Amino acid sequence: MSKQTVAMIVQCTLSIVIGFVIFLGLYPSENPKTPVWGALIGGIVGSWLLMKLYVLVRYGWSAMRSMTWDSD
Repeated sequence: MSKQTVAMIVQCTLSIVIGFVIFLGLYPSENPKTPVWGALIGGIVGSWLLMKLYVLVRYGWSAMRSMTWDSD
């Protein structure tokens, strides 16, 4: 496996873990859709923030600021 494939697997796993933790935190809710939507949104945003933090620590501020959502 290439480094890019491993990185994508790790990022997907982190997104699932973050979403699951948020789901457990929101689970005893009156509206049954709240934990599901919270987990989906929180998993995506949490994964994105962790990626930004990794790039900031590894490559610096300018590299982090130049990151976009589209991939090459």
